[in-house]
Amino acid sequence: MGKKEEIDEVAWQQLMVLRDLAPEAFAESKRMRSGRFCADVREQMSARVARQVEIWNSAEAQTRLQDAAKRLAR
Repeated sequence: MGKKEEIDEVAWQQLMVLRDLAPEAFAESKRMRSGRFCADVREQMSARVARQVEIWNSAEAQTRLQDAAKRLAR
């Protein structure tokens, strides 16, 4: 086992110890962390989607897509 795998194993064991000490507190901490992440994604989603649409509809992207379609049609 390499150094990284050893560190991962020790970290996993410590995580399980913490989980077993207070399962409800551990689960709530996990929900709080993932809840904030999900909220951040929801808040940023429309701006990110708009940016993706802008990029894919740019002249450069459209030219590249048309060129790729021509190559595939051969």
